Amino acid sequence: MKNIAKSTILVTLFLLLSKLFGFIRELILAYKFGTSYISDAYTIAVSFPNLIFAIFASGISQSYIPVFSRINPKAKTDYFNTVATFMAIISIVVSIICFVFSGKIAYFLAPGFDERSLSLTTSFIAIIALEFPFLCYFDLLSAHEQAHENFVFSYFCDFIICNLIIILSIILSDTLHSYIMIIGYIIAMVFSCVLLHSYATFNRDISYKINFNFFDKNIIQLFQMALPLGLSLLISEMNSAIDKMFSSSLGEGITGALSYANRIQSLFLTLTTTVFITMCFPRMNVFFASGDRKGGMYYVKKSISIACFFSIPFMCILMIFSVPITKYLFERGSFTGMSTVITSNCLRYYSLGIPFYAFYAVETRALVSNMRQKDILAITLISIILNTVLNFLLVRLLGYIGLPLATSISGIFMSILMLIRLKKIDCLLIDFFIIRDTIKIVFSSLVFVISSCLVLYFLQQDNCSFFGFIFSMFAGLLLYVITCSLLHVEIFKWIMGKILNK
Repeated sequence: MKNIAKSTILVTLFLLLSKLFGFIRELILAYKFGTSYISDAYTIAVSFPNLIFAIFASGISQSYIPVFSRINPKAKTDYFNTVATFMAIISIVVSIICFVFSGKIAYFLAPGFDERSLSLTTSFIAIIALEFPFLCYFDLLSAHEQAHENFVFSYFCDFIICNLIIILSIILSDTLHSYIMIIGYIIAMVFSCVLLHSYATFNRDISYKINFNFFDKNIIQLFQMALPLGLSLLISEMNSAIDKMFSSSLGEGITGALSYANRIQSLFLTLTTTVFITMCFPRMNVFFASGDRKGGMYYVKKSISIACFFSIPFMCILMIFSVPITKYLFERGSFTGMSTVITSNCLRYYSLGIPFYAFYAVETRALVSNMRQKDILAITLISIILNTVLNFLLVRLLGYIGLPLATSISGIFMSILMLIRLKKIDCLLIDFFIIRDTIKIVFSSLVFVISSCLVLYFLQQDNCSFFGFIFSMFAGLLLYVITCSLLHVEIFKWIMGKILNK
């Protein structure tokens, strides 16, 4: 647990820097291109690798750790080499196919784009297709390092190195040379991949040799797990792709605005849940694999409580203050007041789903640890059907804000289905203590929001703007912490105990 605590602190610091760099990246992109056809094309192109990756590689990467924790130590080197060989062959073939058919792919992902936007998107996709082999190998290396509970360097490469190179490429690009930022995206992944491979080789975590033993029992078990999980991840990515398909027909800049809003809410989602659950996932697998359900559920329940503690107040803040948050973050250069209105509306409706997507991240890992990939596939399939139907209905009724609202509703529904499924396999996540803590957290969150509104109201009497807003947020946050302490919120006491090393 001590190693996990140290790794969590370091990775959290890297993650904070990553999100800072990520925001700088979005700020520069918004400043230089606003909500224009270039930002739309860039948004579609950089999301495409995740979609393709989900088709054939995400399931393998996600299933790698559960199988790794269950096999004989002597077979682990061959296991890595065989998986790496398989992913290399498939990723190279897929990369060539995507390069050749980039035009058809662009039309499929953004059927509503005009000729200029579609042409640029086609060029971007053809270039970024070259990234796939490096992306696959980097993700496999990261999974292998996490299986050894080595988290720090892979996240350093992913969070820091990649972001710095991408930021530099956006700075160097302009309207006439927009290709530079896509080329920078590839350079970032190649450089990070080389660094991580060198690190793993130096630490003797890997000694790669080509291995075609695809019919080994461990590899077969991996494929059996990876197929349903990969399909579920693909379906999840299709949710995002479907949103972009709809947004491409709603006017220039809508796709970019959705991306900016999603970037803000994903920041809070990542900081609240992803770090802790990623650190605990290998240990969780060890407990469940050995039959110690109590040990595994300890990590799962703590993750749920942490998700509640952070995501509920952040949801409230993003809903109430979506306009000033968007304005102070992005409104400069080509990002106009109209862009602020569109993006803040998207952010407000995205924020509704923040707690439930945090719960979903925890619930998914719990099901994977219990070898329940088929359940994840079934629930995700239901989710994409619901999201597509809601997109049709809500876009007709509400316009572009129907897209983030549909995403949030499907996230709520998916989280509830996951909770029911976990209960059926005797993984009861919600107990009296979590319910009691959640009620206290909801009350403390109301104190956070109300106090922030009051402070901001009085400060605005003196025409205070950005610094007044920041001060009101800090005042609300301080009262949130004090209220949680006075109400004896258990997860708050647990977090403070870890910080103070008690």
